[in-house]
Amino acid sequence: MERATSSKTTKKEINKVVESLQQIEKRDQTVVNKKVGQAIGSNYETVLQYLDIKRDRDTFKAVLSKITSISFMKNLASVQDKRSFQRSKDLVTRNLQLFEEMKSNIQVTGSMTEEAKQEKT
Repeated sequence: MERATSSKTTKKEINKVVESLQQIEKRDQTVVNKKVGQAIGSNYETVLQYLDIKRDRDTFKAVLSKITSISFMKNLASVQDKRSFQRSKDLVTRNLQLFEEMKSNIQVTGSMTEEAKQEKT
């Protein structure tokens, strides 16, 4: 009987700790969202127009979506559909992976001897 009570108490204490950590995270995220909104909010459309390459616009959207959230960005951009932010985030993540692989391949190829490069070809 004593173990069951102790176990329940421990679970309650763990739940309280988890809840307080979640509250801290929410509070921190609210501060981040507020700062991003203040810094970019009224200039969001202007910044997108300034970024004339789609890759740059997608990267901008992806970075802001990772810092804040896709829902926050949907509200910041005053749009109904948040899919463009999700697509940008997914596309940029994949492109960064491909870029890292390409960089790695170039470094490996650059350090190879001429004979090894011919064999690879």
